[in-house]
Amino acid sequence: MKIYALRHGLTEYNKLGKTNGQIVDDPLAKEGLEQIRNIVPHMPKGIAKIYSSDLLRARQTAELINETLQLPIEFCKELREVNLGTLAGKSWDDINAEQSRDVSLEYRTLKYDFHQFGGESVEDVRKRISTLMQILKERDAESVLLITHGGIIRFLYLFFNQERTEKVENLSIHEFTDAQ
Repeated sequence: MKIYALRHGLTEYNKLGKTNGQIVDDPLAKEGLEQIRNIVPHMPKGIAKIYSSDLLRARQTAELINETLQLPIEFCKELREVNLGTLAGKSWDDINAEQSRDVSLEYRTLKYDFHQFGGESVEDVRKRISTLMQILKERDAESVLLITHGGIIRFLYLFFNQERTEKVENLSIHEFTDAQ
């Protein structure tokens, strides 16, 4: 099975350099809507189904893309962004300053534990992504498109034994192959 992962379109919080997490359910910005119109012609061929995070920015992205693709679509909580708890809505600079350490580096290198802020740990994310991957293996033999968030795409690189620590841009497409 081939898995394509796409980060949602740009939001106002993205433009301001602030984190969304799961708490801030920010809609797409005007520029994000334009980004989607531009990405649709470049979508990979052969996608059989779309799975999307149920957070607003991902749902809007999935629905707009699917106006053209016309595929079955399923919204799932497993594809939600990493839960940052009370850190959501703040910039990484502010978070790093408040915590007196580079929390953004911990996040990018998948060494985070946001339990103390009411959020998730890497292990929590691993469990929900592993559950989803098992479901996909059982249901889908063809190519699927996951519309999700930067933290989840970064985690998918780890899940598929690939390394990536740089920023995951809005509407960037990432390809993974799962040997059945």
